[in-house]
Amino acid sequence: MKVISLATDLTEILGELDLLSSLAGISSTCTLPVPSETISVVSNGDHLFLDQILSLKPELILISGNRNNPWTQLCLEAGLPVLHLQPKSILSVPEHLIHIGRLMGVEALAVEKAKSWINEFKALQYQGARDVNRVTGYIEFGSESYQQPPVWAHQLLDAAGITPLFPSENEEDFFSRIHFDAAIFVSENPSTSASELKTIADRRNKETGGYKWHEESCYALPENQITVCGPHLLDGLRALIRIRAGIEARGPVINQLD
Repeated sequence: MKVISLATDLTEILGELDLLSSLAGISSTCTLPVPSETISVVSNGDHLFLDQILSLKPELILISGNRNNPWTQLCLEAGLPVLHLQPKSILSVPEHLIHIGRLMGVEALAVEKAKSWINEFKALQYQGARDVNRVTGYIEFGSESYQQPPVWAHQLLDAAGITPLFPSENEEDFFSRIHFDAAIFVSENPSTSASELKTIADRRNKETGGYKWHEESCYALPENQITVCGPHLLDGLRALIRIRAGIEARGPVINQLD
């Protein structure tokens, strides 16, 4: 079956089911696979290249998100076969694994993968909850599309034992009234370096004079490990648990200045 995926989470699920060879087109926002002679980029994240999609003659188009997505309407109006899945929580991952696996003829594998994913999530959740001492993390999303964190981001942070604080655009004294143990920057760049984190910390020191930001208490998390409701959420949970363990071992170093 020739498939086009316009959603990172659903492309990740195809990868989990060893179905990337079925892909004919992806969105530029997809983190895998790399576009090639056989896999075209049919969307840049903002615009859908409908003519290119039509030329590929897909047997299925995968779309995730709000059902009123204009891309869904464009594809349907063009007579294209669309499967629209809307993630609602962390449990959407195993549900979508089974749904897509059944459609693609690998239901047995999908059920096995879904069970394994749930078991691993529960094990990590138990690991994150072993210590009742929660820590507080300031969370900042790099992508403007996630100014309001999705449900599963809250679920991941809770499972890792991190109480989140999100920036408030309407409160000028936000940083003068809060305290947090570490800052977590959710980045579009999957490999944010220590030097880049130091740059962020230095910039925040200038912007928010009431706090002393230390780069060793700043962490980066790839966007697809927390804002994308796909199999890589497990990687995000592992990273958050490591962050919390590091905070507990080191103690808070971001403090309000006297």
